[in-house]
Amino acid sequence: MPRIPPSVFRQALRTDPLLVPLLPVTRSLSGAQAELRWLRKEVPKPKLPWAIVQRSNYRPLQYILGDQPFLDLSIKCAEGTLIPRWETEEWIARIKPFISNVKIIDACTGTGCVALSFNGTGSNIVGIDIDTSCLSLAKFNQQSNRCDDIVHWAQCDILNWTDDLHHVCKGVNFLVSNPPYIPWEEYTKLDRSVKNFEPQLALVGDLEFYNALVHNLLEPNLNTCDGFVFEVGNVNQIHHVRDLVKKHGWNVGYLMDSAGYHRCVVGWKPDGRFDFKKLCDFVY
Repeated sequence: MPRIPPSVFRQALRTDPLLVPLLPVTRSLSGAQAELRWLRKEVPKPKLPWAIVQRSNYRPLQYILGDQPFLDLSIKCAEGTLIPRWETEEWIARIKPFISNVKIIDACTGTGCVALSFNGTGSNIVGIDIDTSCLSLAKFNQQSNRCDDIVHWAQCDILNWTDDLHHVCKGVNFLVSNPPYIPWEEYTKLDRSVKNFEPQLALVGDLEFYNALVHNLLEPNLNTCDGFVFEVGNVNQIHHVRDLVKKHGWNVGYLMDSAGYHRCVVGWKPDGRFDFKKLCDFVY
């Protein structure tokens, strides 16, 4: 990583001394200024020095401030749960208009941001996660955002097929997931604010999670499930899911995010209730 020029530190010191400890984290003066504005707006003045020290140690802003805006929701963030990302927000905004009055399973729900985003569609929504602390936070976010649709939470390990998993997911019409998808070799290169603070359990994974989503959740419900959207980290994961569902005759495509990265693999039955063809950036 290139060093920050001394001239940038001098400019930060002249502009506002509080910018200086933020520079190593943000790597730019404009970034430090944006974060300082956010901290001054959200943090009580007596706590501002503490917040800046926390941020200078690479603690994510969302953990310092305690929440993250996500579509029309305010999602409480706590250490031990993955911070909602704008990339996830983007694909949900594209998918949501296609969804109404169905049973939705959100696997690896974390803060519940994905499940709760489908509030208002008249759907029966179930968020599942292996971590009970995530489910407690998801329940809090449901209550604090006054989500009126039927939302349930269940502890399940999607990597292991059990009767409980089968019972919870029985009758699903639409399956969504933002699973752990960062291979270990990529995880070791992540920014310190992610690697040192966000849960490894929610980040590190690869094809095993897509195998589980297809074999343990989708295939047992082929008679009711008409579509899925899985967030991905690379195109190989998209191809893997495509190959898994090809034998069932499903249509498969993918979505790109606004930064130009492959972001989701999308599947739908040719004769099902969802037609995601026009939604996808590419259809196989």
